[in-house]
Amino acid sequence: MRLILASTSPRRYELLTLLGLPFEVVAPPFVEQIRPHLSAEEQEAALSKGKLQDNNEFMQVGRAAFIVACLPRGHALAANYRRILGWMLIAAVFWLAGGMSEHGTRLLLWALAVACEYVSPMLGFPLPFLGRSSTRDWTIEGGHLTERCQLFVIVALGETVLASGVALSEAELWTPELLLALLTTFVSTLGLWWLYFGTSGKTATAVITHAEDPGRMGAHFHYVHAILVAGVIVAAVGHDLVMAHPRSAPSAAQAAVVVAGPILFLLGCAIYKRIVIRALPRSHLVGALALLGTALASGQMGLLTLGALVAAILLAVSLWERWVCAAALAPPQGDAH
Repeated sequence: MRLILASTSPRRYELLTLLGLPFEVVAPPFVEQIRPHLSAEEQEAALSKGKLQDNNEFMQVGRAAFIVACLPRGHALAANYRRILGWMLIAAVFWLAGGMSEHGTRLLLWALAVACEYVSPMLGFPLPFLGRSSTRDWTIEGGHLTERCQLFVIVALGETVLASGVALSEAELWTPELLLALLTTFVSTLGLWWLYFGTSGKTATAVITHAEDPGRMGAHFHYVHAILVAGVIVAAVGHDLVMAHPRSAPSAAQAAVVVAGPILFLLGCAIYKRIVIRALPRSHLVGALALLGTALASGQMGLLTLGALVAAILLAVSLWERWVCAAALAPPQGDAH
């Protein structure tokens, strides 16, 4: 893990040095300005966000610029990284402008920045006078990409468990309903983990490595993980609702949130397995429909009951998929001897 001190404060430098932690000082271009209309907490959050955003863009642009500077002009990847640098600079304009804006304008500008970073690879980083990249030019190492994407999912699932633990620690009284809600959210997270890691990382690595166009396959693999992580994030919001109001009857919006994350995750897993094993798992589609039906019938139940049903459906889909995989790997009966 890379530890960065995004500050030129000598006191902070001294503290990290005394702790014996290896770190790197990167002075952010962000200018600290006191905003009188903000509370102390809001002021601190705004300063931290501004420093982080500026430093993030410095690293994104700096990384691409460093590679462009180091690669010989005639290198096979040189033109590709020049295009990447161009798009990172375009995105940086929106990131920085959003950091200096307020509320709705900020979200709009940051949405444009995200679009620049995520849509441009789909189109081959096209730029005037620099042309367009081809996915066949990209050097993709299947094992590295698979491990990296798996780590994203692990971190997201871990944060989900951590959020439930924080909700429990903040409760004044640990009631049976609250403990059951904690168990429900944990089982739900376990179901998400089982659904994803039921597909072997070695299989995914082999599919990317031996693909006719590893770059395109790697891009598809990468984008589907954005769906999976989004599903985990929405599921975590649903877990918070179950933990906060286990006895309450869910509103239509709350019921939608509780099931939306698992549905999104199931659909993402279905696409992931379609890419890796060339088959669309029926269990995932049935599970998504079951979750949707549960949400439609949630008016007569509490949030705890709804969360428990969601967890049960996820576990059932996981067991179904495990049975399908075991049956596919089992030798034919005629070959038993």
